[in-house]
Amino acid sequence: MDNFIISIGREYGAGGRTVAARIGEKLGLPVYDDSLLQEVAKEYGYSPDIFKKVDEKHHLFSLSRLFSTNSWNASNYMGDNMLFQMQCQAIRDIAAKGPCVIVGRCANYVLRDMDNVVSVFLSSSLDIRVERVMRRKNLDRSEARKIIARKDSKREDFYNCYTLGHWGRASEYDLCLDSSVLGIDGTADVIISFAQKAEKHRR
Repeated sequence: MDNFIISIGREYGAGGRTVAARIGEKLGLPVYDDSLLQEVAKEYGYSPDIFKKVDEKHHLFSLSRLFSTNSWNASNYMGDNMLFQMQCQAIRDIAAKGPCVIVGRCANYVLRDMDNVVSVFLSSSLDIRVERVMRRKNLDRSEARKIIARKDSKREDFYNCYTLGHWGRASEYDLCLDSSVLGIDGTADVIISFAQKAEKHRR
C-alpha cells in the first residue's frame, strides 16, 4: 500500500487496538492510538497529560495545566472544541506523512475528505467483549459489563457530538466487521485485503 490510511473505530473490548497492531506488524506501518496524544502534545508544546483528559471524554480544561511552569489563572480556560481541533490537526499531519493505522479519535470523520483513507468499525458480541475485558483487567463479569457500557457510552457521545454523525452506524464507515467471527489475525487480514483493493479501485 503506497499511501493508504486505515482508521479503526471500535466498541470497547472488540480488540480494535490489537487488530490495529497486527495490521501494523503485517504491513510495516506505524500505529497511532494513545501515542497520538503524544504527537499532539509535542506539536503544540503542551504537557501530554492534558490531552489524556480529552481521550473520548467531555471536560473543561485550564490552560495553566498545559504548561508546567504556568500558575493557575481563572481566565485560562479552554473547552473541548479547541482541544479537539488540535487533535484533528495532529491526525491530518500524521496522515500527510504517509500510510499508517489510526485507532479512534474520530479519524474517519477528520480525514473524510481524503480519498486514500479506509475507515473501519469493529464490533463484537457482548459476551466475547466481557470475557476479553475480564481477562485483560482481571475483573468479574459484572464489573466488566459496567466498564464496557461506560466506555461505549463515552465514545458514542464524543463521536456524535463532534461529528454530528452516529458512532458505529454502517453508513459512517467503509467497512464494518465483527472481530469475533474471524479472530484478531483473520480480521486484520480482511481489513488489509479490503484496503489493498480499495487502493487499486480509487487510483
